[in-house]
Amino acid sequence: MKTKLVRKAAGRFLMSLAATYAAYNFVIRPWHLKWGARGMEAREPLPGDELVEHPRLVSTRAITINAPAGDVWPWLAQLGQGRGGFYSYSRLEKMMGADIENADRIIPELQRIGTGDVIHLAPDKPEGQPTAPLMYVSRADPQRSLVLVSRVDLETLQTFDESDPLPGKYAFVSWSFFLQSVDESMTRLIVRTRIYWSPGLSNFILWRVLTEPAHFIMERAMLLGIRKRAEMRAAVEPEAGAPSGEEQRAA
Repeated sequence: MKTKLVRKAAGRFLMSLAATYAAYNFVIRPWHLKWGARGMEAREPLPGDELVEHPRLVSTRAITINAPAGDVWPWLAQLGQGRGGFYSYSRLEKMMGADIENADRIIPELQRIGTGDVIHLAPDKPEGQPTAPLMYVSRADPQRSLVLVSRVDLETLQTFDESDPLPGKYAFVSWSFFLQSVDESMTRLIVRTRIYWSPGLSNFILWRVLTEPAHFIMERAMLLGIRKRAEMRAAVEPEAGAPSGEEQRAA
């Protein structure tokens, strides 16, 4: 009798597990990988796509911002740990060890960003420990696009260059931000992430099972945070000392 009850309970559990997996894989996952993206936005090529040629994971998310591109770009230009932050959930960032402060103002000294600049994703660690994750600016086209890239040794968490030999476990990541003007007062912000990781169950669990949903939660909050800040900026006079769109183009 007990054996039958155990078998029934196990069967119900497995059915529930299968139903949950199916719901996530075929309904929730396609939705969050293309959150906010319209029509061809999720399929059209964007700057930075060429950096990760054979991704195992691709997400394209987007949001409409009632502000011109010139009022959105400054928030992208100052992204990063020790800079303007990521405009996401500060408490969750701190719980994950990323002591990030999200700015609510444009910081003029952080507006000049160019190829090769380093964008930290978390605070530096004590000497002797692996460096905190970081990305490099691959492309910075003011008021148009910002492309970040990283090649990571997953065993040491060190970044490496294309010319370096491949480590045993590694990942290639590109994170691209694209501004598309709808009209003079409205912009679409499109964000695409492409990730390739070396084969292996542990890498699959790390990127597909753990990182993917967490990245959606934080990136969605970031898009909403950028929209809130840009629309507030567009509704009032530019802050004293903050670069205007013309000044950014001249920089």
